[in-house]
Amino acid sequence: MRVGRGTRAMRFGLLGPIELSDGDGRSHVVPAAKQRALLACLLVRPNQHVTMDTLIDMLWDGAAPPSARAAVLNYVTRLRRQLGPELAARVRTEAGGYRLELRAADEADHLQAGALEQRARRAVTAGDWPMALELAGQAMELWRGEPLQDVPFDRLRAEHVPPLSGLQLRLEELRIDAALGAARFDQAAQWLAELLIRHPLREPLQLRKLVALHSAGQRAEALADYHRFCGLLRAELGVGPSQPLQTAHELILRDAAAGAVLEVWRSAQRLPAGAAGPVAAARFEPPPRQLPRAPRLLVGREAESKELGRLLAPATDCQVALLTGPAGVGKTTLALAWAHHAADRFPDGQLFVDLKGHAADGPVDPRRAVSVLLDCLGVPSDRQPATFEGRTALYRSTVAGRRLLFVFDDARDAEQVRPLLPPGTNCRTVVTSRQPLAALVVADGAEPLPLERLSPDGARELLVHRLGAARTSGQEAALARLVERCGRLPLALAVVAADAATMPQLSLEALAADTAHLNRLLTQGRSAGRPADAAR
Repeated sequence: MRVGRGTRAMRFGLLGPIELSDGDGRSHVVPAAKQRALLACLLVRPNQHVTMDTLIDMLWDGAAPPSARAAVLNYVTRLRRQLGPELAARVRTEAGGYRLELRAADEADHLQAGALEQRARRAVTAGDWPMALELAGQAMELWRGEPLQDVPFDRLRAEHVPPLSGLQLRLEELRIDAALGAARFDQAAQWLAELLIRHPLREPLQLRKLVALHSAGQRAEALADYHRFCGLLRAELGVGPSQPLQTAHELILRDAAAGAVLEVWRSAQRLPAGAAGPVAAARFEPPPRQLPRAPRLLVGREAESKELGRLLAPATDCQVALLTGPAGVGKTTLALAWAHHAADRFPDGQLFVDLKGHAADGPVDPRRAVSVLLDCLGVPSDRQPATFEGRTALYRSTVAGRRLLFVFDDARDAEQVRPLLPPGTNCRTVVTSRQPLAALVVADGAEPLPLERLSPDGARELLVHRLGAARTSGQEAALARLVERCGRLPLALAVVAADAATMPQLSLEALAADTAHLNRLLTQGRSAGRPADAAR
């Protein structure tokens, strides 16, 4: 839900090329540069009397010809004709000049951005970090390029572009402060890295970056970045870092708690006492990095891995990929291998939940799963609502706007998974199941990716990888029989390979010929749980 967005009857825009639209939503173009500049002169002074002398000075950069006054009258006439009656009526003639009438802040993008800035600051003062983050983000979206981008008049741009650029910078800093207050440290660090490219010597930004990196669990990166910035200050300005920056650095050197480093930021920004409570009360922990360790090897699944990456690519509409197939076919291995590969795309964290859909003691109740996810996201059980509906709603609110990756393993049915699916388009989810979960595909837009047994060559390659070339060289018949006995299932092949590795004196021919031993081995492997390296 967008905050503060209403219907727009009329729109003037200068945060980019000049943009106009009337009450019916029709866009209007002002092709002539002088007329665009005239409109811009009025737009940067809305509801104010702009004298003829000011317009002439701006339109001719202080070198006006004798015919300038008549030219301005002509430009106004043409401008009104091009704008149409509804927009033209807003350009009012007054004694010795003109006035552009605006009736609400949201009729002009720069006024709306200023109003959103004030609302975001009030939210920061109140410690309402999610609201401040939303409001500042809305204001940032109003920029379509450089202000007055298609108005090539130096005096006009020199007077009015810097204040608009200053507004943009303040909003970017507000958005970063809101992200720090909301404990979204990875996101804040990313925005800061981009902003410091444009403002490399701005110390308040560097302080925020140190705080964000340390609070995100990147202490070494924070220390290295501090030393790089100090070198830049000495080289460019011949000075050392400010006291707040030094204080933050000393705390990080001592590996102080994130809350102590955040207090340096709070003091430097002069956040009022009312804003300190939410900062101090927040659980300043690194984003969740909860994927089990990456599989040691992934064999015979190159095509499926590529397809999974295509389904969950940033540019696609797919938010949920569903890996299905029989037990032991390698669903979890593929999911974890891809998740580790793609983890950098999800700076707010990666979460893994084993739903135990086919465990002997029964599947995980979705009510329990939602509580676990909330706890992993920084909401302890004593702050969670009493009802399942309340916890589910809080879970959606906590996840909204974040870039998170979820892996839900061994789902029993769609009803178990559905309450866990994150809202919005920023997150991606991988679900594994032995069942096709058609309801998840139909109702929730999951994209199915069925996994088949490995090909004979792929199954043989898996055994060779696990046992080594020396052990398997010249053993083609034994390898083929083992592949057949394991049904080309990665988990069964992993169990047999592990058994063979513990008995190096036993030949593969003897192992392949011992049918009773293989049967016991595979039966025990199916019931002994799911080892981390097994391709399940």
